[in-house]
Amino acid sequence: MRKVLKVFGWAIVGLLCIGGVALAMNWTLARNMVVTRGAGITDVELYTPRQVVQGCAGPKLEYYAENTPIPADVFAQMNAFSLEEGGAGLIVMVDGKVVGEAYRDGLDASTKTLSMSMHKSILGLVYGAALADGVIGSLDDRVGQYIEEWSDDPRGDIPLRAFLTMSSGLRNPSFIDDTWEAMTFNLSDKVTKTALTMQPRKKPFEEFWYKGIDSQIAGAALNRAIQAAGKGAYNDYLSEKIWCPIGAGDALLWSETKEGDPRFFAFLEATARDWARIGQMILDKGTFMGKNVLPESYIEAYKTPSQTNPNYGLQTWLSTPYLAERPYNPEGGLTVKQSAPHLAEDVLFFDGYGGQRVYVVPSAGLVIARTGDVNLQWDDAVLVNLALEALQNREGLGR
Repeated sequence: MRKVLKVFGWAIVGLLCIGGVALAMNWTLARNMVVTRGAGITDVELYTPRQVVQGCAGPKLEYYAENTPIPADVFAQMNAFSLEEGGAGLIVMVDGKVVGEAYRDGLDASTKTLSMSMHKSILGLVYGAALADGVIGSLDDRVGQYIEEWSDDPRGDIPLRAFLTMSSGLRNPSFIDDTWEAMTFNLSDKVTKTALTMQPRKKPFEEFWYKGIDSQIAGAALNRAIQAAGKGAYNDYLSEKIWCPIGAGDALLWSETKEGDPRFFAFLEATARDWARIGQMILDKGTFMGKNVLPESYIEAYKTPSQTNPNYGLQTWLSTPYLAERPYNPEGGLTVKQSAPHLAEDVLFFDGYGGQRVYVVPSAGLVIARTGDVNLQWDDAVLVNLALEALQNREGLGR
């Protein structure tokens, strides 16, 4: 009996401790810690609350019936590499048509996956629509024009461009040194509020530091501008300006609350086909199957190297100049491998944590969309160079 009471007593103590921690953290943060720890790349339904980016029926993707510019055996090599590295889906397009498309067992073209940081690159594109509409005046506007809390704060003088090029100079909370702030920013229902507490570590445009804080503040500024212009919220505007014009299906945004800000730095969940559509729109200079989506001039600005990093534009990555180990910040830490230079100098790409990618190569008419399990050994050279080598061999044969 005493043993039973002792076990019961410890159980009560455990429950009280868990309850106390949960109350201190808030239940949302506690729940999200559990969800993110156990979720796989396809577990998009676990991330709630969420907002829907409404899709629209549009032109279907075209497929090569024969004489594919990338031979079937090369696509098979590409897919084998992707699968070996935990791949979920792969789609390759050349000159606006699908060369090959493949999914691992149990998945198909309707499967949405976690995009990780690929949302950052979409945020950069939405800014193009907002500039064209006059929702945002200029990328050189001070952020305090759009973030009321900073209207009279020195941080309000930082230009929007600094946030879009990851050079705001604001501190970034890390899970090692700033554990509580990092958890609150990434996992709680106070994402933007936490981002707005960050203080400067450098002056704007003084250093490149790839971080979610910059994307979140840029996104919050944009969302408030969209709402002030009477154009709904960010998810509505993304649907109207980009998602529907390219004929993409519904996508999901993990938001801090049902009506609050999305996580602008990550968690736009979509299909591989829809990521390929986005890549094709960029390749076609802001049009999709003849329909104007974004200004050509903005697409050019989007992929122009930034002041603080020649490998980064407006929330998107550039592979020239070549880096065998691409760092995310000046202190090193996590880097991404690229075992060889790309066989073209105009590769731009979306980088989602652990191998989520959209590669666009305008000079070759090439788009590659790839999703998969998080893999920190991902090599950015392989898929692109397999495709480019096949295309260059084809040109060499006069085809």
